[in-house]
Amino acid sequence: MGNCYSIAASNSFYSYSRSCSSSSSMSCAVSAESFADAATASNHTIANSTSIPRRILPFCTVRDLGSAYELADDLGEGQFGIIRLCKCRATGTRYSCKSISKRGETDLSNILREVRLMQRLALACSGRDEGEAQSHIVRLHQVIEDDSHVHLVMELCRGGELFHRILKKNCFSEPEAAEILKALMESIDFCHSMGIVHRDIKPENILLLDDSDISCIKLADFGLAVEISPGQKFTDLAGSAYYIAPEVLKGEYSQEIDVWSAGVVLYVMLSGVAPFNGETDEDIFDSIRKGSIRFQGSLWEKITFPAKDLISKMLCSTSENRLTPKQVLGKHADKLLRYTFPLFFFRAARMSITRT
Repeated sequence: MGNCYSIAASNSFYSYSRSCSSSSSMSCAVSAESFADAATASNHTIANSTSIPRRILPFCTVRDLGSAYELADDLGEGQFGIIRLCKCRATGTRYSCKSISKRGETDLSNILREVRLMQRLALACSGRDEGEAQSHIVRLHQVIEDDSHVHLVMELCRGGELFHRILKKNCFSEPEAAEILKALMESIDFCHSMGIVHRDIKPENILLLDDSDISCIKLADFGLAVEISPGQKFTDLAGSAYYIAPEVLKGEYSQEIDVWSAGVVLYVMLSGVAPFNGETDEDIFDSIRKGSIRFQGSLWEKITFPAKDLISKMLCSTSENRLTPKQVLGKHADKLLRYTFPLFFFRAARMSITRT
């Protein structure tokens, strides 16, 4: 199970990961030490067993999802699991539930890592106000494990994915894009301060809290996220094709890749197309390696210089010279808020990018 990938269609959004190296305090709160002990014990079981272990998260006390939650419609599909709407039987509160299978090609160590990271983030976000950076990360409410799945019960974002909002909107203003970018960069900066690299920033993983035009966003799906130490580099290929940074393709990268991906998201929000394209996956990668960003056509003539300048600095091919999250938040995003140029209609014929 060292290699795992999912490709929806040729030249489509896809997530690819090779050789990959958190519930709330009120629902499944455990100390970092006890979680580490549990993870170590479970990893030992996984490594020394050819069968699927009945339990990989021994700290979970709730074993039956159906007894605690009423399941409803499917909301979508994440990198490693199906996401459904659910309602707490005790309180009536609605949540989203990501169910990750322990069978098939699922790497159980990936499940442990995702739960651990979301646990850390949930504890850090507990009690925070909605205006703070931590509020832009989807909160984990509870972890439930049965014989076949691990279920992550999370806050419900009724506005859906940013991806669908981009397709739905007839026009997008730079201030709207700047508001989303600001919240996204705050969440990335917070994750980095916690020693966490997301590695899969894309519109599908940016959720909107409600259906309003300027909705609070939530960064979601930490299935490819990893913990990082100062100076640490990664070599495994991870991310989604249109959003992968060039250093990932070179095989040595660090946390700067999240800023690159966010820069691609900004480009897509403003134009409706990806900055790096191709007929095949390798063509996309070749375009990323070349690093040539084009702002051509009548659509980009309506986009202000500060917006194009920000994109160029976030998509700097040299990671050392790329803007940091704090630099983006310091002055660049604020510049965009001063402009109100409307964007052209998104043209479906030009959308060479599709959902994962």
